[in-house]
Amino acid sequence: MLGVILMRFLFCSLETPGFLFPAIAVALELKARGHEVSFVADAKCCALLASQGLARVERGSRDGESFQVAFWAKPTSIAIQVKHVEYALESFCADALVGQALTLGPILAAQKHKIPLGLLGFCTYLWPYDEAPDLGRAWSESGARACWRHNDMVRILNEARALFRLPSYEGDCRETPLLGDLFMVRSVSELEANIARLPPRVHLVGSCLWEPTEISPEVDNWLEVAKYSEKPVIYVQHGRFFHVPSFWPSLAEALKGLDCRIAASSGRLDSEVSPVPEGALIREHLPQSKVLRQASAVVASANTTAVLGALEAGVPSLLIPGGGEQPDVAELAERAGVAKCIPAQEVTPVLVREALQEVLTNRSYRQSAEIYRSAFFKVNGAALSADLLERLAITKDPVLRPQENLQELRRAVSS
Repeated sequence: MLGVILMRFLFCSLETPGFLFPAIAVALELKARGHEVSFVADAKCCALLASQGLARVERGSRDGESFQVAFWAKPTSIAIQVKHVEYALESFCADALVGQALTLGPILAAQKHKIPLGLLGFCTYLWPYDEAPDLGRAWSESGARACWRHNDMVRILNEARALFRLPSYEGDCRETPLLGDLFMVRSVSELEANIARLPPRVHLVGSCLWEPTEISPEVDNWLEVAKYSEKPVIYVQHGRFFHVPSFWPSLAEALKGLDCRIAASSGRLDSEVSPVPEGALIREHLPQSKVLRQASAVVASANTTAVLGALEAGVPSLLIPGGGEQPDVAELAERAGVAKCIPAQEVTPVLVREALQEVLTNRSYRQSAEIYRSAFFKVNGAALSADLLERLAITKDPVLRPQENLQELRRAVSS
């Protein structure tokens, strides 16, 4: 903790585990340091937050839905987020807001009330590094995707700003309001090849993965049987697939030719979980870290939670990206040598079987995954994020790279 100054942090989180869990990780670290922490989130998050000793502020005198990931891009939903934050500020005088890459409401609330804002992102930077490509050089596919994504999100943000009669943002991507005053990418320097090109407000903070402690005899028993069977365990995390076909039918067919055991988390699956491989453990939610400790490979849609979990466990992956951040995350993992990727539109049972066999048998994937496991092990994501947020709350200024020496900052604060 920086000196003896205690501060208040208001976390603004979407309701799904991929967003809520890392926010809880950072919030618990700040709380352990003596700071006051509170949440604005959907009402369905109440029980989990309460179980961790974290308070949720209701949306108003008539509580209701708020910060729903399915509506993150709807201007009216963003306006509800703003009102929820403003209601919370009436009783919780925050020194800083902590939002996420897709929570646009806190960006507006921070501007309206002149409160510093930190944002927790995905495991790769999703917007352009530069305002325009060098003269004579065309955008790469990923660069064009990043440019489109930034422009579209700024358009959505400006539509929401108009609801509050705030001026539109017309600046460049390196000063974009989508970065807040501090933007935390959940990665490490070994994985992010373009650190020097990132905007100065962007920091790498490790995985920030967190899960509630669960007692699940069923999962424990299944893993014990799998261990003694000596068959490889494949962890499947399908996730949402937006506007492309689900890979589940092709995966189920491909697994018929492989002697392995399947543990699948189906909570975000857009389609029916059918057919089901014999002996598979398929539940809406599985304790990812527990399963990954025994897994030989991961099959996932390249969502940040699954990929970071695989990297932290040193497990190689077969990634079949859908939408959102997934194509960028899949490219990152493939470039790092920890994953084999198949475009969702090209998925067939034969391709899935061949790719999974390669991931299971080609030792280079496991060796690369082990390198990144070691890299993530060295970084306490929650602690590093808390350090940066403390700095933001104390200085009230954008937190830029490279960081000032935190020891010097501590001495300055305590003197």
